Amino acid sequence: MITKTDLKDLLEVLGFEMPSANIYEKKYSDFDCSIKVDFKKEKIIYPEDKGMMIDRHTTDNFSSNENFVVLECVDRLLTKGYRPEHIELEKKWSLGHMTSGGEDSGFADICVHDSEGKILFIIECKTEGKEYLKEYRNIDQYGGQLFTYWQQERNCKYLVLYASKLIGKTVSYDTESVDCSDDANIIALAKKDDSILLYKDSHTVEELYECWDETYRAYIWYRNGKFRIPCYSLRR
Repeated sequence: MITKTDLKDLLEVLGFEMPSANIYEKKYSDFDCSIKVDFKKEKIIYPEDKGMMIDRHTTDNFSSNENFVVLECVDRLLTKGYRPEHIELEKKWSLGHMTSGGEDSGFADICVHDSEGKILFIIECKTEGKEYLKEYRNIDQYGGQLFTYWQQERNCKYLVLYASKLIGKTVSYDTESVDCSDDANIIALAKKDDSILLYKDSHTVEELYECWDETYRAYIWYRNGKFRIPCYSLRR
């Protein structure tokens, strides 16, 4: 687990430099922006001046170890070429009613938009170990936080559960990804068998989960473009 104690080690591994006392900074030359980490103020300064959206400022500080996972994940996205103006932190949705997990509203850790402003994928960050496994089980049992966000944002293409940790001089991560698109072959079969559930006909969190669970056998997908994730079933 990444904690405040080893945060400086993480930043050095990620390529941050220390231009002044108590400040670490990493520049992303492709976008003329940077992330700064101020140890005196215990603040993480994301490039809002370059269009990165932050709906509330609770992950840009040292108050939670999960915030360091968000930091590492945002760095990974920028390094891979996702533009700062396409990244949104802590997007809020009013879920309207209590979900199976007890939530009536939620804040997605990271949303990545496409060039048209539609959400491409949603990332839920957790500390490695207990918290990651807890949310992993929530997805398996009722869809978890990610499915509640998906129900609010049906243009979303992928749901991603993410955790990272520092091992020596290497950052390691765990992730699960759900493909939110109906398979063309399944759509063709559903035209002949109306008992086959499809995402496009699912309107609630419960219906989306039922479709994923029954039609797609709770399958975890990966397609090139995000993280290097092997294809495997969540229920492995």
